[in-house]
Amino acid sequence: MKQVYFIIAMLCGLALGGQAQGIRFAEGSWKELLETAKKEGKLIFVDCYTEWCQPCKQMEQQVFPSEKVGKFYNEHFINVKMDMEKGEGPVILNTYKINAFPTLLFVNGEGGEVYRIVGSKKEAELLQVGADALASKTVYPVNPQAQQQIALIGREIPDFCYRDSTGKEVKFSSFRGNYVYVDMWATWCRPCCEEIPYMGELEKKFHGKKICFVSLSCDKDLQAWKKKLRTDRMGGIQLNCGGDPAFMKFFGIQGIPHFILLDPEGKVVNPNMSRPSQEITVETLRRCLKRMPSFFVMLPVYYPFLFLKHLWSSLLSLLEK
Repeated sequence: MKQVYFIIAMLCGLALGGQAQGIRFAEGSWKELLETAKKEGKLIFVDCYTEWCQPCKQMEQQVFPSEKVGKFYNEHFINVKMDMEKGEGPVILNTYKINAFPTLLFVNGEGGEVYRIVGSKKEAELLQVGADALASKTVYPVNPQAQQQIALIGREIPDFCYRDSTGKEVKFSSFRGNYVYVDMWATWCRPCCEEIPYMGELEKKFHGKKICFVSLSCDKDLQAWKKKLRTDRMGGIQLNCGGDPAFMKFFGIQGIPHFILLDPEGKVVNPNMSRPSQEITVETLRRCLKRMPSFFVMLPVYYPFLFLKHLWSSLLSLLEK
């Protein structure tokens, strides 16, 4: 019987030990978090971080585990950690114009920004930040376009089909098995043309990798488009959609240049991706390629599960004796 009590004590200890004393961070899609915030009448506290940000790691290790901080934030906010380079992070980064890390962001259930502050904070400072957010009366609403783009993440795109410079039809489904970085541009768009050299550099950096670089022209003048391809010796995959309204509507595009990132299954990773000229683009694409197989990602969760399962089986066998 002592063995039974010992195993029960171990199970209880593991359960209690798994309950963090600090901030409890929720999981779920951004849409689900907004719905929860509306339902509970709370603000969402977003820790906007990156894996390479040392001040972000310091807060995670030294401040977020604080019992005092946890008590305050768990009571007043829906808390979420969001990597600005993965999942929905890049869209949140673009939607709320995050340009430094960590950014401590507070939004309401409608997605409107209520308060933000940049930089690492100590325990007392973070408590004051939370109090200031609760006291804030200012709300900056999120525009409908941004809300539409957030909802696109994870959705499979229609099989759009456009012609290349030789007149051959190319379907987006032909890119399956690769990440797809789409550059929507036009010859008459100066900011678009300024990105062309950077697009070429990206293609060289990731040559031979599982990424397709697709330049999708909005030009209706096909001769001007083809001339630009020859003059600038543009590589990659060159297609012309003529500003297809269906494509523009699906991605909520209101102007160009506009960049999109798709995953190997043809699903949207980021409907408002960073430009080729931005350093974060290279880092984001590298991280996409370095993602580990799901089996390895599951290991930290899977082995503890097996351990608990073994303990439970042992308990049942002892009770049956």
